[in-house]
Amino acid sequence: MRYLFTNIDKNLMKDILRDYNLLCVFDELSWILDFEWKNFDEIRGINGRALCQDSPKEFFIMRLAQYLAYNRKLIGYLYEDLKKAEKNDFNPIFDKYARMMEFTDKDKFEIIKENLEDLSPVKIHLLEKIKNILNSKSIDTPKELEKIRPRESEDKKISSYDYYIAEISFLSLKTLWAIEEMIKYPSFNLEENIYENTKYLFKRLNIKG
Repeated sequence: MRYLFTNIDKNLMKDILRDYNLLCVFDELSWILDFEWKNFDEIRGINGRALCQDSPKEFFIMRLAQYLAYNRKLIGYLYEDLKKAEKNDFNPIFDKYARMMEFTDKDKFEIIKENLEDLSPVKIHLLEKIKNILNSKSIDTPKELEKIRPRESEDKKISSYDYYIAEISFLSLKTLWAIEEMIKYPSFNLEENIYENTKYLFKRLNIKG
């Protein structure tokens, strides 16, 4: 079992969270990141391990960049959901990549989809609302992000919004409602915030992005 913070300075993370006024959730976020890293380490693709699975610093940057865009309440709810996932021996990273295959590999998705949780009508509706809110703000998204993911999912390629929905599909309704509440504010753009946070973190860790 590999631990993320064998490679990451927790004092640096404290400084970063202090900059974002999130130091009060340091323990929760440290656990979340380490839990996700352990689960990510267990994933195996058709061609074996991905290069990013051996890049703890880049993993740290990409995941923390997202959570720095969240508020304290949402981080607390996420922590509760992931603790429940650990208790139930559920790998949320596997679930995310499996759901992404609906867009990236439809044939294989048909084989594995029966192993995924059936989402309730209420959750499906809520996830659709979240996606629509994110899409409505895409006009304000930095152009650089189009180089990473297409605005709309297409054959073998998944949009940033469908990617995000695949990631959060396992979360509780309470957490999803908190996400909806956070992103619906007119001045809040989740994708843009994550992008800016990513640039900031690459600079703080002296890594060329």
